[in-house]
Amino acid sequence: MDNVLADFDGAFCLEFGYERRELVSLESRYPDKARSIVKFINDSFVYQHLNPIQLGLDICKWLNDNNYEVAIVTGRPFGFDRINQDWLKRHGVKYSSYVSDIPKTGRIINMQPVCAVDDLFSVQQALSSHFIPTIIVAQPWNRYSFEDMQRISTLDQFIESFEYICERI
Repeated sequence: MDNVLADFDGAFCLEFGYERRELVSLESRYPDKARSIVKFINDSFVYQHLNPIQLGLDICKWLNDNNYEVAIVTGRPFGFDRINQDWLKRHGVKYSSYVSDIPKTGRIINMQPVCAVDDLFSVQQALSSHFIPTIIVAQPWNRYSFEDMQRISTLDQFIESFEYICERI
């Protein structure tokens, strides 16, 4: 959910600052604020009030409109399922299944999806070893992962990548 559908990083930056966004680890961005970061990450109020990311909403809508099932798999802290599902409903995200698990890659692997959509290169790496293609949503922390890694920032790019994946199945 976070940084694909919900703008967790935007909320984080408002609270802590915009420096070092090329780092995926929040604690690495601000090592002297580790305790405050853990408190922020585990605050249900934060997740209730995240802004939606239009691209993620558009991807879910396109998949639903084209008769694909959307499974939401999140690595958010445990105990936030009701908050997460309320957020999805409030923002009109239709999905066929929802699961919260850490690490989320194991759940995705068990589902054997056509593809996954995420913002983390580590998720793409884990899934690719199980032959599950991952479409990466462009974010500052995945800009320099690998030059040949395709990142998307528009719905048209998503559709092109998704159709390419479907052709190869």
